[in-house]
Amino acid sequence: MALMDQLTEAGRALARPAASKTGLHESVAAQLIPVAMAAVMAALTKNASRPKGADALANALNAHDGGLLNDLDRAGQDDVIADGRKILGHAFGAKQDGIEAALAKACGGLDAKQVSAVLAMAAPAVLAALGRAKRDQSLNPKSLAELLAEQTARDQAAAPQLSGITQLIDAPTKESKGFGRKIFGGLFGRKAPN
Repeated sequence: MALMDQLTEAGRALARPAASKTGLHESVAAQLIPVAMAAVMAALTKNASRPKGADALANALNAHDGGLLNDLDRAGQDDVIADGRKILGHAFGAKQDGIEAALAKACGGLDAKQVSAVLAMAAPAVLAALGRAKRDQSLNPKSLAELLAEQTARDQAAAPQLSGITQLIDAPTKESKGFGRKIFGGLFGRKAPN
């Protein structure tokens, strides 16, 4: 199965456990999950484009074989969320709080803690899909970085408003906290609150 198909399928399956864990309505969680996955993919793409970044990601994927994709109800468990928070720390670095706050505002003023929890549930699913792709396609670090770049470009072509995620990730750390509304506007078709 292609990476995009795995991510789409995982996103649908994550909506129920994400809603249960965060208190979000399931339809809101279903809209937020692809955004969260795209944010994680964009950060991984940027990191993999740096020297030794693709090697580090390829090594990290050795612990993510795709098994989570077979039981995404586990995504709401504390150990999976803790793993997701570690992944986000590596992927977003010092920008994590700003990215979470910006996504919360851009998504119609959601609570940043809810967005943080959804991101933490989405991150292990993204790594599981990448880990499966790495294994099934025998990807080396260079081809893994190329796959990430292709997928991120496809995401942005399919939903141009997601290009704001890359801009946010590329913004200097101190600017990322106030950047979300400017970049995303109303990601869910609603105007983001001031």
